[in-house]
Amino acid sequence: MLGYWLGSHLEWTRVSATAQAAPAVSVVSTHTLEVVGADGRRQIVIGTGTEGSPGIWIYDRNGKVRLSLGLYGDNNASLVLNDESERPSRSSALWAHTARRSW
Repeated sequence: MLGYWLGSHLEWTRVSATAQAAPAVSVVSTHTLEVVGADGRRQIVIGTGTEGSPGIWIYDRNGKVRLSLGLYGDNNASLVLNDESERPSRSSALWAHTARRSW
């Protein structure tokens, strides 16, 4: 009973039932966005590469880049599928070579 009485008479224990609406945000800006899994490991990175061109890198469970999508410095598109050693897979390299030649 003493706890109830104290709780009802102390100002700092009262909880407000009204919720404050957060202001709407229309744009979020950053140089790099890193998405991590529940275990803290990097899963996805969105940012710019060494040439300053935009890219998206997707990592496997071992921290290796397995998929990258972006633009080269000359604005040509890039889509690379890597093997477990982060080397472009044969099918990915063949597709990229064929696609670049056809432009």
